[in-house]
Amino acid sequence: GYGGGYGGASGADPIVSAVSSSRLPGDRAAGADAAVDGNPRTAWTAAFGPQVGETLTYGLARPLTFDHLNLQVVADGRHSLPTRITVSAGGTSRTLALPSLQDGAGRPQGAVTAVPLRFAPLTGSSVTVQVDAIHPQTELDYYGGLSGARDTLPVALAELGLPGASRASPPPRVPAPCRSDLVRVDGRPVPVTVQGTSTAALAGDGLSLVGCGSAAGGLRLGPGTHVVQTSPALPSGLEVDQLWLSSAAGGSPAPSLSRPTPPPAPTVRVVHQDRTHYTLDVAGSGHAFWLVLGQSLSRGWTATLADGTSLGPPHLIDGYANGWYVPASLAKPPLTIHLTWAPQRVVWIALVLSALGLLVALGLALVPRRRRPALDEAPLPGPVLAGRNPGRAGAAAWPVAVGLGVAAGLVGAVVSSPVAAVPLAALAVLALRVPATRRAVGLGAALALALAGGYVAIEQLRHGFLANIQWPAQFGWANTLGWAAVLLLGVDALAGLVQDPIRDQGGH
Repeated sequence: GYGGGYGGASGADPIVSAVSSSRLPGDRAAGADAAVDGNPRTAWTAAFGPQVGETLTYGLARPLTFDHLNLQVVADGRHSLPTRITVSAGGTSRTLALPSLQDGAGRPQGAVTAVPLRFAPLTGSSVTVQVDAIHPQTELDYYGGLSGARDTLPVALAELGLPGASRASPPPRVPAPCRSDLVRVDGRPVPVTVQGTSTAALAGDGLSLVGCGSAAGGLRLGPGTHVVQTSPALPSGLEVDQLWLSSAAGGSPAPSLSRPTPPPAPTVRVVHQDRTHYTLDVAGSGHAFWLVLGQSLSRGWTATLADGTSLGPPHLIDGYANGWYVPASLAKPPLTIHLTWAPQRVVWIALVLSALGLLVALGLALVPRRRRPALDEAPLPGPVLAGRNPGRAGAAAWPVAVGLGVAAGLVGAVVSSPVAAVPLAALAVLALRVPATRRAVGLGAALALALAGGYVAIEQLRHGFLANIQWPAQFGWANTLGWAAVLLLGVDALAGLVQDPIRDQGGH
């Protein structure tokens, strides 16, 4: 919310503070003061989410008595509409039902509807308006759209219409006190003053920092490494994201410091775009520039020119994005740049191999196997290998069983969890030594897979997780159970490979 006043217009009580319970993130012009600035083209806009309980509170220079509000509500089909509000002042409140409003679908964005309200007089130097009920407007949630989740669009009040009170326009320039909470060098605060116009500040444009107080004549830094720290957006209210340091020849303070004016940015035309590739035509002017791809930084993204020249690995830009520096020697038109998500090639290969594997499996399942001709006479008993126990046919020797069991445990520790190593090794040894337990191992794999599916279904029904990129992370146990099923199948296959040759040796 807005936390300070500029003084009221002539003949009106000044509004000295304006605070809202929330406002639309990223819009500096959507604060509580926008509803008392006399301009219906600006509006206080709440944040997304539940709107009931949102409040606006205004502090006045002196008590004010009023019995009506000339309310103006944004009704453009893109905002929820208040249907009941409570107005409070001086410890007394009035709950007011608003007349039925059209949702405004089809009207221009920001269109307002006048809603005059009258009530028994209130008197106070602090006025609060609370939203008690709304007619909601919703839209699909950006992250949860696949699951059908919807967000409640915010309420917006263009003007509160508080009679006899007003907020004057802000001063042309931002107040510039000397402050020491924005910049630190080597742990020591550096006093600076913020300079710029109010218009630039409200538009989110850059403001300038200039040394003041003890830093008015510049900073004297010795040789070596120095650590420069700047403030986050909270609690200072200002986020310092660029610093330009300069000195005169020989290291003395520069007579003046001004931010260099960059050359005009080249225009970029997207010729082709899909999930893994962009083709860009850049109207370069011969000046070096940075090409920025607004996706999370990853070395999987590559940038190459039409002739195959690589721009190298991406650099971190704006705290998250991929950026490539294009030097002046390469920034000459015509300039075509290809951005490619290289790991997708591996994905395509894996998909092709998976499809081939599936076709082979279907072929093995559907093509009937030839049966051996039946023998008229019963098979003769084969010889028994020396040293083998006929009653333990198919059981692996202890050294083999223990060695393979340890190997199975190590695989389980690497691909699943160290906790899985011991039970997996024990199951492998048991299956290798006691062939009859192989059936239980196979059933265990099927059971683990069924439990994983059931766990996911139950958790989804209980919590209604949104189907977004974070959805798989909600089911940690499903990953453990899935790996258990895969590893148990591996143990069963291992036992089969070892035991079947043993049976063949003990047969005829």
